[in-house]
Amino acid sequence: MKDTIILIPTTETAQSRRYSPFWANVSLFFRRYGMAVFFIAVLFSGMIFGAFRISAGNAFFHDKLFGYLYNTVTYKSDIQPLKVFADSFVLSLVFALLLIGSAVSFLGAVGVPLIIFVRGILYGAVSGYLCAAFGLKGLAYYIAVLLPGGFISALALVYCSQYCMDFSVSVILSVFCKNSTIILKERLKELIMNCAYMNIVLIFASLTDTLLYYLIGKNFL
Repeated sequence: MKDTIILIPTTETAQSRRYSPFWANVSLFFRRYGMAVFFIAVLFSGMIFGAFRISAGNAFFHDKLFGYLYNTVTYKSDIQPLKVFADSFVLSLVFALLLIGSAVSFLGAVGVPLIIFVRGILYGAVSGYLCAAFGLKGLAYYIAVLLPGGFISALALVYCSQYCMDFSVSVILSVFCKNSTIILKERLKELIMNCAYMNIVLIFASLTDTLLYYLIGKNFL
């Protein structure tokens, strides 16, 4: 009679099943990029909200909003390149300054996600307006002319928002922890450096908006 071998799960087997390479990689990914994923989700939530919200609500409000968007996001051949660049960069710069201002306060943990959400609402409102006003032609205009620069600026804001959040948390901890001064200084250096990078990327995004506006925008007249 042959011996029968019975396999009994050991603690090592259970641990290897629990800590599989797949879940270890997933855990590592979220530890490294979880904050970025969170802010991207917040941005997309704002875009969806803005796109759908523009189709409902007060008629007077929407007339004003449609008028503003028509004057800022549709192609006009008589607008100077400097104005196109300035309009794009100033809007992104406003949100960048709001992020930085929120980071140095106690409200950063709430303010930073809220600012990203509002920026997403504006992105969504623009796409929703163009689709509502011009149909597929408006959607094509958004994808070809506005989306590339908007995508670049959105990435820059999401990238910097992580450091703004970290610094805001460090500010809060510095109030309650005596030995957090060194950490706060390091976080401040990171914030300044990455905000500088963000502004460079925002300039590039505004240049992209300007070039596409004049190279492609005229094809949608």
